[in-house]
Amino acid sequence: MSTWTPEAQRLWEQLPAETQHLILTHVWCPHCGQARRMALIGGTIIVDDLVLTGLCTVCGHRVARLLEGDGLRPSQDAEPAFQPGEEVIWLKRVPGGPYVIPMTATVIARTAKRVKIVADDEGQMVTRYVPSESLERRA
Repeated sequence: MSTWTPEAQRLWEQLPAETQHLILTHVWCPHCGQARRMALIGGTIIVDDLVLTGLCTVCGHRVARLLEGDGLRPSQDAEPAFQPGEEVIWLKRVPGGPYVIPMTATVIARTAKRVKIVADDEGQMVTRYVPSESLERRA
């Protein structure tokens, strides 16, 4: 029985066949204790991530595979990602309210969900991992 949500099925079908094959052949089975092939049953979207569900083709145990949403949706209108060495404005959140302090920072690296920055915070150089939404490009 297939249990797909419409958006999950659309995202899955947008992936190239080689990528789909690679994903389905490398699923951890907790019963077998190793990576196995998954017989795909369905998928759903949970907090922008695609969660595939299925059965281990060796033992029949239920298995799942999480595909983080950052790489799933093509972004035609999005600004280019922040690059290492780029000077940015960090909107540092102030505890106790919805207030922010704009601070100059430098991008060090990017991860799937965060941007690593270094900034001068009241005379002390600090390194922080922040969401890209808390950064602005310098004019």
